Amino acid sequence: MKNDLQLISAIKDGTSSEANVAITKIYNKYFGFINAFLRKNFTASDDMFQDAVAITFSKALNVKRIKAWNPEATFSNWLLTIAFNAMVDLLRKEKKADFISVEDLTGDENKDYNSSQLEVTVDHTTGQDLLEDRELLNVIKFCIAKLSPVQKEVINYNLIDELNDVEISEITGRKPVTIRVHISRGKVSLQKLLKERGVSLESI
Repeated sequence: MKNDLQLISAIKDGTSSEANVAITKIYNKYFGFINAFLRKNFTASDDMFQDAVAITFSKALNVKRIKAWNPEATFSNWLLTIAFNAMVDLLRKEKKADFISVEDLTGDENKDYNSSQLEVTVDHTTGQDLLEDRELLNVIKFCIAKLSPVQKEVINYNLIDELNDVEISEITGRKPVTIRVHISRGKVSLQKLLKERGVSLESI
């Protein structure tokens, strides 16, 4: 994480040469990570995966965009969020699919919505299953965003990215036992938030 902060600082405040070196290092460090995440969670052509990765880095490493990054969030998770949205946008353009967003549900990304707008009961056990149901995923992501910062981070890694406690530990620097506690508490809080919105997940 410290190394990421140094590279990001070079992009934001360094010389053109320093910024270019930092961009290359970040690209080389996270290219495989982002590519694997997209291929694990989406079905698309190689060209589309390549486009999504390219768009991710183009957006993320833009000076104005990277200045908006909140250091309280892990840089890798921020990149995955951009990559996910980039892939959904590409799929929407290609298939003209009707992907629903939080704004569609609420009319305002900062406004809550009535639970009567969505009543579903579903048994999904993997991130792949969740990603195949866009409407449900957006509700889940909306509720995850309401968790505490630590719970939000580990739940995203565990539920959406399907990483285990050891893998999350390697990314965050926290002990696996601590990660397991945060995952357990985070899932309890998430279930409560989902039920308040009329969504019942039998297995998360």
